[in-house]
Amino acid sequence: MTTAARAPKTSISKDGQTATVSIPVSFLQRGGRKQILSPPGASPWSPAPRVDTALVKAVVRAHRWRQMLEGGEHASSAELAKAEKVNDPM
Repeated sequence: MTTAARAPKTSISKDGQTATVSIPVSFLQRGGRKQILSPPGASPWSPAPRVDTALVKAVVRAHRWRQMLEGGEHASSAELAKAEKVNDPM
């Protein structure tokens, strides 16, 4: 399904003191945060979506560590932390 980009709609009050600009947008909830999405092609200078690499890395580690604990590779989280060297001071 394709949607055509709608142009912003502008109107000026009768007294000429107020201008109203309506821009079609949609709201998307991602990870508990709301994100405003403009229609495709509506804003050529809008930034590309940003990927939080630290969060991705943490989630990947968490899944891997869970598999290691459930698979019996390590008996406890303390043993896992020691093996992964995550509690060692730098």
